Amino acid sequence: MPADLFLTSKAKEKLELFQKIVHTKQWELPVAEQVKQTREGTAGIEKVNLRRIATLLNRNYGTIYYTYLQLLEDLRGIVGDADAPLSQLFKVKDGTLRMALVRQSVPFIFLQHLLAEDQTSFATFIDSVGVSRVTCLRYLRPMRDMGKQLEVRIVYENMQIRGDETRLRVFLTLVYWLATDGAEWPFAACSQQQTKAVVTRLMHEFDLNYRSPVLREVLGYYIAVTRTRIGRGHRLHSPVQLALGKVPNLFADDGALTHQEQVSESQHLYLINFLLPLPYAVNDPEIQPMISKFRSFSPDSYAFAKRFLQNLPNAVLTPEQLAGPLGALLELSLLAVVMSVSALGFDLGSQIAYGFNQQVMKAPKDGELQLLIQRTVKTTMQTVLTKPLSSLTAPLTRAIYANFSQLRRYMNPAKVVRVALLIEPVALGFIDLVTFIEQLPFVEVLYDHYEEADLIIEDSSLELELPASAAPLIFRWDMNASSDLFGELFSVIHSLQQEKFSE
Repeated sequence: MPADLFLTSKAKEKLELFQKIVHTKQWELPVAEQVKQTREGTAGIEKVNLRRIATLLNRNYGTIYYTYLQLLEDLRGIVGDADAPLSQLFKVKDGTLRMALVRQSVPFIFLQHLLAEDQTSFATFIDSVGVSRVTCLRYLRPMRDMGKQLEVRIVYENMQIRGDETRLRVFLTLVYWLATDGAEWPFAACSQQQTKAVVTRLMHEFDLNYRSPVLREVLGYYIAVTRTRIGRGHRLHSPVQLALGKVPNLFADDGALTHQEQVSESQHLYLINFLLPLPYAVNDPEIQPMISKFRSFSPDSYAFAKRFLQNLPNAVLTPEQLAGPLGALLELSLLAVVMSVSALGFDLGSQIAYGFNQQVMKAPKDGELQLLIQRTVKTTMQTVLTKPLSSLTAPLTRAIYANFSQLRRYMNPAKVVRVALLIEPVALGFIDLVTFIEQLPFVEVLYDHYEEADLIIEDSSLELELPASAAPLIFRWDMNASSDLFGELFSVIHSLQQEKFSE
């Protein structure tokens, strides 16, 4: 989850305390025992050491104790038993607890009114939630800022949301998912079962296969938002400017819509559902069939994507990296970017990623990459006859940069984590460690000058002679490493990686 838009600081403290208590119990056990207890359903919490939890959280014991008492009241309310033992209370899922806290929050109540359009007075809303205007505005600011990313404007005084209808629906879907995290169906105007039936029909009519239940649920949210917005009179009038072929009319039973509106709504729904569930693994068998579909829908987008990758400088990605399965996945991703910008005016995928992932949002700007992408877009425009795309140089550059900046961080990072392996010459004994290290594209293994490493992995007790200027981290390895040790090693490397990204 990203930084929470819906919880007050006190609610966040209760959720953090709950998660820390549960995780601390898990950390006390070896990973193998954790797996065993989870499979057998025997994991449980009988007693909580609050002093230890306070130390781990670096918080005052009295404050933690007070928060703990409030947390227990919330958990008892969820299980519906005032006398429930700890073992029962801490079996509550953290998503269930979080949703109970979100349901009471000012932003979530505001969001419900925003979608239902059943409240037009901000002053009345403030009175209903029992906070001051200043406090209310502070709670709502993160949601409003997120809307600006999609060029959606939240108007407080009239309790309205304004902007391009497709952007607006994507924004509402995103924010609702951030609110619930999938723990609870939040739409009063559309039942979950009815929406699941629409998703099933949509999959059949559009010949699409959503293998992930998470994906089906997110798309269900979009359909619920769409149906609710249409019910409030907000409709899409213009057809999609792409050769989508004959799209089934999924709104034929809605007599309130004109035929043109039914066609437009169906086309936009098809496009959203086609662009969203892209493969993300290089060996996904759906990659090539989807590239073929993209090519038939938009030859211009296909020609642009192919030539763009050919023109891409080695400083971004090398020909070797673009070859094979990775190149096909990048081609598909780029096709989705180009088609999304062409049809919607923005890139659906990157907007969602930047909304969900705080690490993505906080990544430092890469001025060199921005310039390289801009030049490649312009060069490609000059060499490919793409009249429909000729006016989209600026939004295409922004969207492609948003995607490639994250890829480059991991595939061709400006700064890598330098790792030295000081282990005994027993290759087979460390094959698991070496394979693990070499699979990380942001790691460089040093074969000499180990004192220049950021991290030294050592299997012996030999005291290392390091110059005073060198300060690498030393990680003690064991040839018979458990899963726990691999997890600890990755945590250390990941922390060093994040430090370098932020430099």
